[in-house]
Amino acid sequence: MSLLLIVLLLPLIGAAILLFIPSWNRRLIKVIGLSCSLITFMVSLLLWLFFDNSAQRFQFLWPKTIGLSGNAISETSLTPLSPEVLTTGNNLEPTLNFILGIDGISLFFVILTTFLIPVCLLVGWTSIEIYVKEYVISFLIMESLMIAVFSVLDLLLFYIFFESVLIPMFIIGVWGSRERKIRAAYQFFLYTLFGSLLMLLAVVLIYFQAGLCDLQTLYLTQFSEKRSILLWLAFFASFAVKVPMIPVHIWLPEAHVEAPTAGSVLLAGIMLKLGVYGFLRFSIPIFPFASIYYSSDLHNELYSYYIYLFNYGKTS
Repeated sequence: MSLLLIVLLLPLIGAAILLFIPSWNRRLIKVIGLSCSLITFMVSLLLWLFFDNSAQRFQFLWPKTIGLSGNAISETSLTPLSPEVLTTGNNLEPTLNFILGIDGISLFFVILTTFLIPVCLLVGWTSIEIYVKEYVISFLIMESLMIAVFSVLDLLLFYIFFESVLIPMFIIGVWGSRERKIRAAYQFFLYTLFGSLLMLLAVVLIYFQAGLCDLQTLYLTQFSEKRSILLWLAFFASFAVKVPMIPVHIWLPEAHVEAPTAGSVLLAGIMLKLGVYGFLRFSIPIFPFASIYYSSDLHNELYSYYIYLFNYGKTS
């Protein structure tokens, strides 16, 4: 069994154990949750210890294919797809590949995730006294989901885990300390969910026309210029909300203020970096032409916006 798969499953095992613990035994629930998160963190350090910095490939692979084809995808079976294939589909058989793997970028985010979860549980050790069982389980489930986001090598599954993180985060928002906590939780959930609809359309388009969303293959695929520009915009819309970037940042201040302390730590420490990870993992390497195409225009727009703010500050 892959070490990465063990790191992914440990929080889920801890959450499953907590299901059998009586809700009134709050201290035992906290101890089990914290112990499970600490063990996960220590095991994740083994990923860093055994990581080969000289290898330019995904490591700790755990290949398993689920779908119509039933064929596992290996590093030696990658076949680049041409723009013509992506346009016509060429009768490719759709598959859903559950493949785990990490490189230098995702390794950092996985360790950051496993480090912050026990910190968040310690932050709420004395302040959280109601629905403790649900609170700890939500954190453990979210830990597994975020590890999956940073390690899954299938674009469609990435999107599923990418959006699934919102569910436990929304639940955690219920433990906020102010009157508008429910409104803030709904605002956070709906903003980020609707912001990902364009990305969903892009993923579905690639999936049904190319027949796969395997990340290793997509890195070798050449998209037409027009198609890559449109797909890049769809991905940008989703990741911009997660970062968040102006003007789709309205949900962030209220979410930070209304969330419990542990929720704010998790939001600032990991959640806001999901969008940045998406840019680095998908937008830039899969659509290099579109990234270059938009970089010059975006730079000019930001510069013009900076000049406007500078002049506005001088006159006000």
